[in-house]
Amino acid sequence: MVELQHYEAAMGSISYGGHERGKRGDGDLTRARILESAGQLAAECGYANMTSKQVCKRAHVNMAAVNYHFGSREGLYAAVLAEAHDRLFTLERLRQILAEGTAREKLSRTLDELLAHLHGPRSWHVRVLAREFFSPAGFLDPFLQEKVHPKARLLRGLLSEITGIPQDASQLDCCIASSMGTCMMLIMLDPAFASSLFPNLAEKSASLDQMVKDFIFAGLDDAADKWRARPTGAGCGTGSDERR
Repeated sequence: MVELQHYEAAMGSISYGGHERGKRGDGDLTRARILESAGQLAAECGYANMTSKQVCKRAHVNMAAVNYHFGSREGLYAAVLAEAHDRLFTLERLRQILAEGTAREKLSRTLDELLAHLHGPRSWHVRVLAREFFSPAGFLDPFLQEKVHPKARLLRGLLSEITGIPQDASQLDCCIASSMGTCMMLIMLDPAFASSLFPNLAEKSASLDQMVKDFIFAGLDDAADKWRARPTGAGCGTGSDERR
């Protein structure tokens, strides 16, 4: 509950009261600079080893700035997590992607947006998400509720439309995990490790993107075929009875 309070405090807009518009702009720039510095440090050393003093030194602000803009060190990290996930794509951006075209075209564009993060330098937002997913610092639940679940609901509806599998069916959970999970694991894979394990992969980045998409669509098509071919009255398989 404490973590949720920190998260909600960080996500709320900063109240500038009667400050002039110019001061609001300055405050926004300061907030952004603190957030960027904190994101870099969280990626480098993790939340446990990140101090407000280090953040302020890198952002060239005084210690009071963190509390003013984020409430606390915990609130700052909650904002870092939210910013990191939005840099994959925001909820607004996802809605734009899904606004037109067939269901398959929408998914193709969504995958293109995600897989674009495989190319170029590995930014701090990817490393922060990787740290949090594999070694949570205690902020994961409120972060999931605020940032991940709204996007996941849109993707659930999209994959349901593609496969014909109802949104409450456990088979659709498998589709989401195997498709989105594949992208996220590739994005979070350490570049040095990937280069060592797959030395020729960098030369085939475009081919990799297309192959990932081909695998995902093939898997969804297979899931759709199996759903249509299920015995009459088999139901959605939403409980433990579906595990075989």
